[in-house]
Amino acid sequence: MAPDGVSYYLKSDGTGSPAGMISLEVITEGSTGGTDMPRIDTYNVSNSAAASRVTLSGLLGEGYKDRLDADILAHMKKEPENYFLKDYKGTLQEQTFYIENGELVIVFPKYSIAPGYVGSPEFRFNLKG
Repeated sequence: MAPDGVSYYLKSDGTGSPAGMISLEVITEGSTGGTDMPRIDTYNVSNSAAASRVTLSGLLGEGYKDRLDADILAHMKKEPENYFLKDYKGTLQEQTFYIENGELVIVFPKYSIAPGYVGSPEFRFNLKG
């Protein structure tokens, strides 16, 4: 971690799957009310002749949201003691995500859908094939 409380991780360098996809995760440490509250930002770019921002709809196609939300909720229901099932309202249009090792990783802020001991919940989905 950098001295100012910001750390960054190159999750995908464009050589994996999907090809040309660069994903960077930036975590800014912070605290509120005596507990840590990291802010996680992700940057996803298609590395082509004209670099462009990658969105979930661009990556998964139109109509992805219902399927993705159902898959995340199904995962949460496998461990209901670790999540606030009633607080889960689905993914947002600007949902935080990154690509790593051919997987789509959906990230939620700490405390948004789970107790603090869970951290920032992540849900992984295979993109290969």
